[in-house]
Amino acid sequence: MVCATAALAGCGNKETKQALLQASTFEDQKQYQDAKNVLVQALQAREAKIRAENPPATDPASGDALKQKIQSDSEFLKLERAQILIYLHLERADLASAVYGDILHGHPGEPVVTDTLKDKDPVIRTGAVRVVGLEGKPDAI
Repeated sequence: MVCATAALAGCGNKETKQALLQASTFEDQKQYQDAKNVLVQALQAREAKIRAENPPATDPASGDALKQKIQSDSEFLKLERAQILIYLHLERADLASAVYGDILHGHPGEPVVTDTLKDKDPVIRTGAVRVVGLEGKPDAI
């Protein structure tokens, strides 16, 4: 999925678009570590923004509600989807699986990994199979 990150940059807030475009540029140059760093920083900034816009968690229930709000945020999802592809390029199915697990908490049934099973790049397909295996969903293959 060359330039897959760029496709995700088509809509959303300014910061997300900017991060996705920058990560896409690094991805095109095969500078996957730099792309990962851009996405991690953008995710941290997005989470901080969501936390700042909401009252602090005062008990486990409000903490869970805030966590769910972060995980279900559409901008957060775009960044995490791009992050999975970068981790697959880096051949880190373990990290891609961890991100995918987070995505599924906020967006059950999200097809980012099963979509990558059809990718032209064998590294991406192999990584996607590993993620599916780590998630215990072999029926997706």
